[in-house]
Amino acid sequence: MLTAPAHAASLQLIRTVAASAGARVGLSFDDIEDLRIAVTEAGSELIDRKPRFPGRTVTLRIAEASDGLRVVLTLDEDPAAGDGTRAGGTAPVMTNEVGPLGDAAERSPEDSLAWQVLLALVDDLRFVFEGGVGLAFSKHRQDGYGT
Repeated sequence: MLTAPAHAASLQLIRTVAASAGARVGLSFDDIEDLRIAVTEAGSELIDRKPRFPGRTVTLRIAEASDGLRVVLTLDEDPAAGDGTRAGGTAPVMTNEVGPLGDAAERSPEDSLAWQVLLALVDDLRFVFEGGVGLAFSKHRQDGYGT
């Protein structure tokens, strides 16, 4: 488990840790690069969410599975709230916010380009809401690697 400040600068460390874990379980070079890009994309999506508050952290959890890796990247809730909500008492919200060209509040995150990119890079993808909002995915080893 790795917890880092929820800033774009932290993504380099997070993706390096993920790539190292991928290499240790025998992912191919291409799969390691896919994992690196997926963690960066997922982290960017989570970190750019609003509202932003000081002290936010992003947590990377990686678990080895018989067929590869399970990855969970979570944007942690406001620690000042203490009850799983933000300090203002509101529940976490997932919206894609765009400027005047579109009304993203009515669009599902699954309709975003980032979601489509993630689907192309990983073997499964889902939202998680454990101590914050996050994305969970798996990257499987190809036959012949890591055996």
